[in-house]
Amino acid sequence: LRDVKKRWSNCLTVLGGPSVGDVGPLAEKLLREHPEVDVLVHGEGEETFRELLLARAIFEGFTINAVPGISFLTYEDKYAASTQRPRRKNLDEFASPFLTGVFDHVLALARAKGQHFSAVWEPDRGCPFDCAFCAWGSATASKVNTFGMDRLMGELAWFALHQIGFLYGASANFGLLYDRDYALAEYMVALKSRFGFPQRMMVNTSKNATERIFKLSKLLHDAGLSKGATLSMQSWDEQTLVAIGRNNIKLSTYEKLQGLFRAEGIPTYGELILALPSETLESFCDGIDKCIDGGQHDGLFVYLNRVLPGTEQADPAYRALHGIETVRLPIQANHGSLDAASVGPAEFEETVVATKTMPHADWLEAQRIAWFIEVFFVIGIARLPLLWLRERGVRVTEFARWALKVMWSTADNPPGSKYDKRSAYPRLCDERARIERFLEWQDAGLRPDYRESELGAKWSPYWGLNAFPAIRWPIEEASWLALMAQKDATYAELRNLFNAYGKTRFDWWDGVVCEAIVNKNAEVVKHWTTEPEGSPTRDPATFARECLWFNRRGGSMLHPPKETR
Repeated sequence: LRDVKKRWSNCLTVLGGPSVGDVGPLAEKLLREHPEVDVLVHGEGEETFRELLLARAIFEGFTINAVPGISFLTYEDKYAASTQRPRRKNLDEFASPFLTGVFDHVLALARAKGQHFSAVWEPDRGCPFDCAFCAWGSATASKVNTFGMDRLMGELAWFALHQIGFLYGASANFGLLYDRDYALAEYMVALKSRFGFPQRMMVNTSKNATERIFKLSKLLHDAGLSKGATLSMQSWDEQTLVAIGRNNIKLSTYEKLQGLFRAEGIPTYGELILALPSETLESFCDGIDKCIDGGQHDGLFVYLNRVLPGTEQADPAYRALHGIETVRLPIQANHGSLDAASVGPAEFEETVVATKTMPHADWLEAQRIAWFIEVFFVIGIARLPLLWLRERGVRVTEFARWALKVMWSTADNPPGSKYDKRSAYPRLCDERARIERFLEWQDAGLRPDYRESELGAKWSPYWGLNAFPAIRWPIEEASWLALMAQKDATYAELRNLFNAYGKTRFDWWDGVVCEAIVNKNAEVVKHWTTEPEGSPTRDPATFARECLWFNRRGGSMLHPPKETR
């Protein structure tokens, strides 16, 4: 926008969306810090933006405060806001960009160049939940308004006829309006059966999943449409759930649902958020173990807590109450280009790095533990021996914390000394070094000499990945690829690592059984060398893209083992 304003100083620049937040001090702060922005749109923007365009086109020197739903700085440099625009209950009054032909010409040009599009599809608007970290419910007054069935089915038919392969459902709780959503899902299945499109769909299912959500997920899964069902918890800690205004299903219900999904071969994924208010390092680890004990093995994801404008977390009083400390970090843009010039100016997000109950050092340690769980349990490098230990009373996070200490060589234990763990675990130590570099990059934002423009250039987690696509791999996927590029050596180290732990923990430890289980894991983990002859995924780069990147959320990185004992 700065560049646009420099070149066309008389143009009107408008920002909207959830990042703008509500009318008030934060909106004023945004306008004063960014003089290149003329107008902020609050709430639904379709009608407001249309009226701004019409007024700008028809009237010279129009009175901007005649348009409801905006705020701006006056010529006297005072913050002002027009009247609030009420939400539309009948969303069909907004034109569909698909059914009005807006995209038809663009698609024709793209198809001529061999390009393909995904689509964002909005079946409803709003969320009945009001979680402190999320702007979805707070931005829509916690009420759900819907589009009409004729319009929605027309849009689904448009996606099929225009061969849109991937569909993202922009519903906060698909399945909440069960009868309607099930009918839409049935229509999608029928369209795919007839036309082959859409091929896949990703959607947020209703927060507190029930057996009805299982039936909806099964319908999509059986048609090959689903990338997995959502069983997200955010946290298992009761005090944290109170602090963020969220209620979860019971652990027993979670375990029952996991069993239902697993019996039908339907992948699920769950999400935890690190550094929510009232969460501690111990309660965070307990949450990971509860997810695993409840059956979440293939799709557990940990996300950093970000403060979004317009949320309760962004309120200064809420921040002070919970001791929330943040730093601005560049958005990771996972799987994006490494070439900064190709993706445009860097975007930043406000990331929580400490709270009253989770000091910064604990936040760093929690990230290490989450990284270990992702690499070795969820993506599956050592899932079988970790489950074997769990049956014998060892929590997965307990082993992770022990292993992280072993996988590191400090200044007091220099390389080559008898205390140097690298002599026994060089590859594991290299990956521990990778996560440490990642954490150093994050900590750069806390230094007095920190400059955002230099942050990205000072760090890279992508060493040792020359055989794979040159993209921004998530840190856990980067480690998985590096370890599996040296698979035999990695499993030799893991056999030693698990035996070292067992000998210090159990009197009865049987190294032969332990090694057999580690070897079984090496046998069943997916790898490009074990892909079928003639398959494109025999190529490491293709495997990384097709199996790890594209399908990690929709399935396991382990083949079903032929033997269980």
